Amino acid sequence: MNYIGLDLSTSICGICILNDDGSFNSIGYLELKKEKNFYKKADLFKEFLLEKTKGYDNLVIAKMPSFYK
Repeated sequence: MNYIGLDLSTSICGICILNDDGSFNSIGYLELKKEKNFYKKADLFKEFLLEKTKGYDNLVIAKMPSFYK
């Protein structure tokens, strides 16, 4: 199983995938500053996320640390 961390924003979205043992697997980001339409940004991120996670059978979204609540 792999773990995915997401850093979501309306200008840049980041992704980090960790292996089951917590070691680094991959990282990436998508710049959305030039796109003004919120729904188009969501569509672009969906495609980005699907491309970055292609080939993984099991991904778990990491829980947000409590100090961000």
